[in-house]
Amino acid sequence: MRGWLKRDFVKNVLTLMTGTAVAQVIPLAISPILTRLYTPAEFGVLAIFMSIAAVLSSISSGRYELAIMISDSEEEAINLAAVGTVIALILSTIVFLVVLIFRGALATSLGVPAIAPWLFLMPAIVLFSGINNVLTYANNRQKNYRVMAETRVIKSIILASVQLTAGFMRAGSIGLISGYASSVILANMRLMKASVKGYDLRSIIDARIMKSLSIRYRAFPTYSMPAIFANTLSQNYLSIMIASIYGVQALGYYALVQRVLGAPSSLIGGSISQVFFQSAAEEKKRTGLAVTAFNKVLRTLTLFSIPIFLCVFFLSDKLFFYVFGASWKVSGELSAILAPLFAIQFIVAALTTINSVFEKQKISLAWQVFLLSTTVFSLHFSKTLGMNLSQFILMYSILISMCYIILLYALYLVSRGKL
Repeated sequence: MRGWLKRDFVKNVLTLMTGTAVAQVIPLAISPILTRLYTPAEFGVLAIFMSIAAVLSSISSGRYELAIMISDSEEEAINLAAVGTVIALILSTIVFLVVLIFRGALATSLGVPAIAPWLFLMPAIVLFSGINNVLTYANNRQKNYRVMAETRVIKSIILASVQLTAGFMRAGSIGLISGYASSVILANMRLMKASVKGYDLRSIIDARIMKSLSIRYRAFPTYSMPAIFANTLSQNYLSIMIASIYGVQALGYYALVQRVLGAPSSLIGGSISQVFFQSAAEEKKRTGLAVTAFNKVLRTLTLFSIPIFLCVFFLSDKLFFYVFGASWKVSGELSAILAPLFAIQFIVAALTTINSVFEKQKISLAWQVFLLSTTVFSLHFSKTLGMNLSQFILMYSILISMCYIILLYALYLVSRGKL
């Protein structure tokens, strides 16, 4: 039985990883072209836009998508998906009204007044990101890993096609933003088709059931939603403040580092995380714990991370210079500093779903608030002391690495029922 589960786990991980690999290779492959079509400052503008979208999209479905994985029946799962979709619709409407009234002031406060008209894309991104959250977990529950992999490839192709076309037309930062928005909006069709196949949604979705489930699983919006909001805010607050303190060009350098060093997490860690969520949930139902699943994934991620990030640490300076062009040399210097942090994030991030399996959202929330506080402290400490960009990135890397080590120990205890 355990051998079969192990083979099934590996097969599912490889399915997701293959699709994700293709999806990640496409934007990475065109990055040397994009870095010659767009300036660091234009990448910085995209980073600000994506930062806002990421913060809002993280809570766009109220985190009810997590409850889909642990619900008792398909009827419950479908109604939970409906709850998440309704919340996404409500939030996107609120975002539209805010953009309609305050877009000029928002763009000015971000230091990029020209971005104001494109903020009207934000409500659509929030809505379709929320739907994507719901559909991804619905397909994960149904073990439609091939469909999930195909969707990632489709999204990546759309992103690359639009950004390249706009780049050759010298569209500037708007070309980068258009590619991102198009990929988010158009990527849900394949997931939708697979997740609803064989179900009569009109006979299953019931407002009373939706209300009952929204109350039953209220821990997810109460604790998990603030936790993920704090997490994405801490990550993206950093981008916004880098632009504010060091300029949009500096943010462009940092954004390329995130794009390159974040690839292993998206390629390997993300795939393992989603399969781990499903296998940990099944193990908990059988044994009440998730020790086997946790240990297996921890070992796998550690073995992957060591060679990848050692290469980054020692070779990034030359790689960034030759691959992305001389104007991106600063990104290579920053990537060497950030390599240890990305290695630790790569390992820990995939394991965080254990809190959802054991409904330990309070732990996630407490840690995310701690992470956000540490990020805010490091930024303002750097500004007060007048640190340059490299000095700040070094301090940030050390502090945030310590935060992730603390989280790893907490997740270890949760998997064993000791926390």
